[in-house]
Amino acid sequence: MKRLLVFLLIFCTSCIKQRNGTIAIPEIIHSNPINSPAVYETKDIHFNLDNSSVFTPIINYKSTLMVDDFDEKLNAFGGKSGTFFARPSYAISEKSEAHRIRNSGKGLSIKYHKDAGWCGWYNLLEGVDVRIYNILSFWVKGQQGGESFEIGLNDRGREEAGMEAVYFGSVQAYLPPGISNVWQEVKIPLSHLEFDLDLSLISSINFLFSKNEEGTIYIDEMIFAYDPNFIHKSLPQIQKDEKHPRSIWVWKIDPILDSNARKELFQLCDQSSIEILYLYFSGFGDVNDPVYIKQIRQFLNECYKKNILVEALNGDPVWALENHHSAALAWLKSILDFNKYYGIPEAKFHGVSLDVEPYLNDEWKINRRKVEAELLQLFSQCRNLIDSYNDKTFVFGCAMPIFYEKDSNLEEKIIKYTDYTVLMDYYDNADQIIEAASYHLDLAQKAQKKMWLALETQNLIKINQGLGKNTFYEEGWDYMESELSKVNQTFTDHSGFGGFGIHYFRSYRLLQEFPTTGQRTRENKMNFISYINEEDTIIIDGRTNDWILIPPTTIA
Repeated sequence: MKRLLVFLLIFCTSCIKQRNGTIAIPEIIHSNPINSPAVYETKDIHFNLDNSSVFTPIINYKSTLMVDDFDEKLNAFGGKSGTFFARPSYAISEKSEAHRIRNSGKGLSIKYHKDAGWCGWYNLLEGVDVRIYNILSFWVKGQQGGESFEIGLNDRGREEAGMEAVYFGSVQAYLPPGISNVWQEVKIPLSHLEFDLDLSLISSINFLFSKNEEGTIYIDEMIFAYDPNFIHKSLPQIQKDEKHPRSIWVWKIDPILDSNARKELFQLCDQSSIEILYLYFSGFGDVNDPVYIKQIRQFLNECYKKNILVEALNGDPVWALENHHSAALAWLKSILDFNKYYGIPEAKFHGVSLDVEPYLNDEWKINRRKVEAELLQLFSQCRNLIDSYNDKTFVFGCAMPIFYEKDSNLEEKIIKYTDYTVLMDYYDNADQIIEAASYHLDLAQKAQKKMWLALETQNLIKINQGLGKNTFYEEGWDYMESELSKVNQTFTDHSGFGGFGIHYFRSYRLLQEFPTTGQRTRENKMNFISYINEEDTIIIDGRTNDWILIPPTTIA
């Protein structure tokens, strides 16, 4: 052991002299079981870069957990790494001394060709606990510059269930200048996925080459770290509009019970000027738990202190059908009763927001008029129930698609029963948003009601729920704000315009400031594909060796 310490001291001293600068000697801050990676603390480390192709990454982190320095066959956890692909796409990884950031050791190169099919790289971690760290860090450069890939993590539970990794998005989102032909550090905030992953059991790190191109990237020094000074600047920075407050849908998190989720929600509201929450709330159950009631009141009171209004959100397509009205009314009554028996002005639901989409029922296609009539009956019953509580401050709203007025006056009647509506005006440019909204805002104005214009920020292509033109996911929030300023300028004096609604918390919080990697959408017209295999069974698995492709061709 003494010989080892002497060797380390001589080695580190030698490194300091060679690099003509100052560097702290990492210190192990706690012992680890045999074969477990060491956790280090670093102090006062500075960046040094000369004209040579090899330099030392300088880090100023409180603690780090090495994942892979790519010197050995296996990573620090004894896990394997490699590539995955389906022809004609491919990826090849190699560890070599040719491209590294240190004076010794190896780095990783990944050569890729993305066409039809898919390709990427993985690093298996065997279920590591990274909850004490706030970033995933690695160094990257490209052979040419401009290369692109998406970064993802997976946990053991998701893998065992056969679920793919959860992706943070393109590397460009965390490296705004993009990949160049010199080394740059990428810092990925783990908080972006803490609601989607079990950070105590991270099982793999994944790179996915989603853009049709070929290239080579180089990776080195992959670690989890706690950086006390790290601030991810992509969080939307929006000025408050006193005349037109912003709202947002909040689901997939529970800020009532989860303090971390609450903190993230309030941070987003503060920086993005969100003043109204449509908070998913399924109800109180059969028995009103006094502890849960107290927790709800505490959350609502915190919102009140921050000038945030909270509206309970719920809905189901079947609620539109008469046989299911009782479920909707029971839920609404539970919210009204909470306000009546437990609520105070400083801790109460401001109202409810219904998300009932009747067109998702099969009955809509069979007898639309009947479903419309039953939906209006539900809204009438909700209005009467709310009015019976005689709370003039309680508001009743709902989300609404842009196509209700195609061949009926359904939208006009819904506006009559509600205090406000939110139009799902899902386009990614001001001209289309304005064109689609004008008629509907006029209906709201006629009824002396307010209508919010909702914008989408999810990756609709990935979840197969829309096109790129229906979301700001690819464009980022900087462009989104420039387009919304045009919309706001057009409707600022329109008495029916209430403001903007953002769908939804998770996707908006992850929305990058600048454009991300584009997603390929299906062509409107698809050519036939000739299959040269004489077997009856046709398998589409990403491999196109046995297909005759006549451009332009789309494989669904």
